[in-house]
Amino acid sequence: MSRKKFAEMDAKERRALADGIADLRESKNMTQDQLADAAGISRQALSNVERGESTPSGKNLAAIMGALGVAEAPEFDPETEKWLVIVGTLAEKIPARRRQKAMDATQQYLLLSVAADIDDFALAALRKGPRDGAIDEAMGEPGA
Repeated sequence: MSRKKFAEMDAKERRALADGIADLRESKNMTQDQLADAAGISRQALSNVERGESTPSGKNLAAIMGALGVAEAPEFDPETEKWLVIVGTLAEKIPARRRQKAMDATQQYLLLSVAADIDDFALAALRKGPRDGAIDEAMGEPGA
């Protein structure tokens, strides 16, 4: 699956991505005025996008996402790409009324898995002792 730049997305793809702008803006404690100024668009245009009344152009979407600190077209290794497509396809099959609960459960599972991996990594580093390069060795990299 190739990653598209915002300008290469069709209207449906841009609309889907734009649907999360308000939540992302609020999570960064930004007002519509602040985001619109940072993106170089009018507050009314941003409001229309957030409310779903208009679909941003590729240029405006890139400006908005850039102002929010979202990198354009992240690259993933092929195995991760495959996993993302599978998860996305499965998520679309879940009825809307149950989707959020399923996504929350999946997120919790992934967080617990990452935490377990971090614990394993920390324990391996501690077992190597406090010498230089112990962390690199625990990660499977040559010591310093």
